Amino acid sequence: MTQSINVSANTRTIEVRDNRGGNWWWAHNAILDHYVANTLITPGEAMVYFALCRISANGHCAKSIADIARLAGAKDRFTRSAIQKLAALELIQVEARKDERGSLPNAYAVLPPPVLRTPPPAPEESNPLSSVPVPPVVSADLNKKNVKDVTQEETAKPKRRRTSDDRAPKLSPRFFELQDKFRHNELTEDERKEFGRFPMGRAEMQLRTRR
Repeated sequence: MTQSINVSANTRTIEVRDNRGGNWWWAHNAILDHYVANTLITPGEAMVYFALCRISANGHCAKSIADIARLAGAKDRFTRSAIQKLAALELIQVEARKDERGSLPNAYAVLPPPVLRTPPPAPEESNPLSSVPVPPVVSADLNKKNVKDVTQEETAKPKRRRTSDDRAPKLSPRFFELQDKFRHNELTEDERKEFGRFPMGRAEMQLRTRR
């Protein structure tokens, strides 16, 4: 297979010929073109993803962290953190397994990247005007009364005040990165404050203080 690639640095075209002849694995182009190129994942985290692609059979695999780390050329702790981030980005799915003797290695499913998933088409309407509601005909006095009742009802409803949890950031890959550092006592002072802004991070810090 031959493919031409444009090189923007010097505006010339190079030709890449694939002569591997089998015994290969594959990954979606979007992993490099979108996730790595836009720094959504690091090259090291991409290597963990590629390792899962390499050892998966029909998109699924069950290997220990040590096996995955060895294939990705990474440390166990980094591999565990990378898997959490890949799962948060919905690039993989992790399933914990157990038997009667205890825990088994997690099962991993490699998923199509969300950036490639197309939303379902919107349902077609044969007549767009048929869905337009027709307002009822009411007298002027009755209409004024309804408007007054609605206004009073909305005024009587107490307004909910925003709490600190409403303003707290949602769980993200950054949370899992800070959580891993916190559990290994590697947070800087700024990272500790950032971790405390997550409700789950704040709870975990309070739990450690009580011990």
